[in-house]
Amino acid sequence: MKRNWNRRDFLLATMTSGLAAGLSGCAHVLRKPSSEQIMTETVYDFIVVGSGAGGAPVASRLAQAGFKVLCIEAGQNHQNALTEVPAYHAQSTEDPQLSWNFFVRHNQGLNAPDLLDTKFEPQKNGILYPRASAVGGCTIHNAMITMYPDNKDWLSLEKLSGDSSWGPESMRSYYKKLEKNLYRPRSNYENLIGRKGWLPTQQTKLKFLFNSTGGDSTFYKIAAASGKVWGKELLQASHSRTYYFFDTNTFAQGPKAVGLYRTTSATENGKRGGPREMLIQTSQEHHLDVVTGALAAKVVFDKSSSGTPTAVGVECLINYETPLYKASPLYDSSKITQTRRHVFKAKKEVILAGGAFNTPQLLMLSGIGDAEKLRQKQIPVLIDNPGVGKNLQDRYEVGVVSELNRNYSLLKNCSFQPEKDPCFEEYKRDPSNHLYATNGVIIGHMVRSRHSKKDEDPDLFIFATPGDFRGYVTGWSQKAVATKNKLTWSILKAKTANTNGTIELRSADPMDTPEINFNNFTDGKEDLESVLDGVHFARNLNKTSPLSSIIQKEVGPLAPSKNDAEIKKIITQEAWGHHASCTCPMGKEAAHGAVVDFDFKVHGTANLRIVDASVFPKIPGHFIVVPIYMIAEKAADVIIRKHKKI
Repeated sequence: MKRNWNRRDFLLATMTSGLAAGLSGCAHVLRKPSSEQIMTETVYDFIVVGSGAGGAPVASRLAQAGFKVLCIEAGQNHQNALTEVPAYHAQSTEDPQLSWNFFVRHNQGLNAPDLLDTKFEPQKNGILYPRASAVGGCTIHNAMITMYPDNKDWLSLEKLSGDSSWGPESMRSYYKKLEKNLYRPRSNYENLIGRKGWLPTQQTKLKFLFNSTGGDSTFYKIAAASGKVWGKELLQASHSRTYYFFDTNTFAQGPKAVGLYRTTSATENGKRGGPREMLIQTSQEHHLDVVTGALAAKVVFDKSSSGTPTAVGVECLINYETPLYKASPLYDSSKITQTRRHVFKAKKEVILAGGAFNTPQLLMLSGIGDAEKLRQKQIPVLIDNPGVGKNLQDRYEVGVVSELNRNYSLLKNCSFQPEKDPCFEEYKRDPSNHLYATNGVIIGHMVRSRHSKKDEDPDLFIFATPGDFRGYVTGWSQKAVATKNKLTWSILKAKTANTNGTIELRSADPMDTPEINFNNFTDGKEDLESVLDGVHFARNLNKTSPLSSIIQKEVGPLAPSKNDAEIKKIITQEAWGHHASCTCPMGKEAAHGAVVDFDFKVHGTANLRIVDASVFPKIPGHFIVVPIYMIAEKAADVIIRKHKKI
């Protein structure tokens, strides 16, 4: 039943969808509560902190089940060209209105590789790690790549938990529940895909991949080259340009095949799709309120009844005029004088979904973490759990960048800046049938490195994009498209062994960012050797195939390397990631480093759960967003079963 909008204390009101920057001229409108409303005592059944990949689905499902839900978001609602046009995903990461820029350390250890990294920014004392602060979280600026995880990820959790509900068959049901498959006709894959979910999935139309450089297409050459590198024919008939592709989302019965893939992306009708749209629609139809501009400062606990710390609310800093978190490029200490503190109250549970950086930070600010380190920051210790903020994991990624002997014809007039972009004007006339409806990924390969296990998915995903991408540095999005004759093979290493990263408080101020150190390549030699294998694969594609006719030379940090020792040295300095996870891992006992149990409950507390990337013991799959969506659906089921109304 549709709610009475006049009764909302905190509400996210939206008009019919359209791009605020000019697609239809119809913007999404955010109505902000008044000072009097913000101080009104309002008690919710559930409070969800964070509106991203974990928070938005959980909040929506709980509201749809009939509960009164509040979703707390530090950012604002940004629905415009940068967050809705798929081709602008790189530019969206550098929009100061929605960016949270963390400057992290990759490795401060032996020989200080960070200081040799071309991405290291001395004035920030770190390397850029872009995050989003907005309704939808990082799902409004990611590359939309939608890839089903490895079944072994779920088998591992089933074994650790002793609970069959974590097994591959059960978890597949959550994927079917969330997916809205728009690219595969009804077939024998019907038992593996979803049709009615909230996440649209599509594959790039081949016409955007052909005709990419004029004359014979880059895509055709890459596909032909792939067949040669694999040592087998992947083309049905070269003259017809019909290809055999594997599907990253429907091979669920065993490990994914080594071979050629068209990547699936979360798009529909030429626009980005994701949990933000689900959250907005649910807020219109159910008792789901979304308060923006609210930075969670700590979880509020009650210990009076049982002695067990019981979560009863969330204390927030609230300011509608300026960002409060120092990761924001717009943070200005002189403009935060109007900030209020307010406690939002929850009758049933508080659910943290701030992600791998902010969830452990919030726990520590609330007194849950390593007791000795909390005392050093003058934070009263509630629960001594040294596992909070440990076990930080990520992928390793490097780029093999080449300069072509011609420009991409389809990118001739594209500036990738909405206010002065002829390609954007073309896109607005027919969004579904334009290059800008894609994320730019041309083609992908699943590759096994020398250390890949045969009963798991291949550990390397190597994919091509037009442009020059060498990792994240201030201004990277424009540098990537500054020239129209570059091709990047991004080499992504999944199944990384490194679990040595850390999140630690910089201070007891919730507006401070934490100290983040990934401690890359401190886990032995296997990860490094696997990335090296990926570099060789990409170079072989470029040099021993038809691609050699359009590639002039390799450029970028890896280009000077002539032997394996030099390649590995540069990899340790240049590798980056963007799938931070595992800092509040699941496990049966806190004594063994676990922060939550397998029902997402924080050890040692009552009525407090975590549902985001931080809860995985090991980083899953190749791209982390789909596993987060899946556990969010599972968590909602677990919580609803516990509190279901009669």
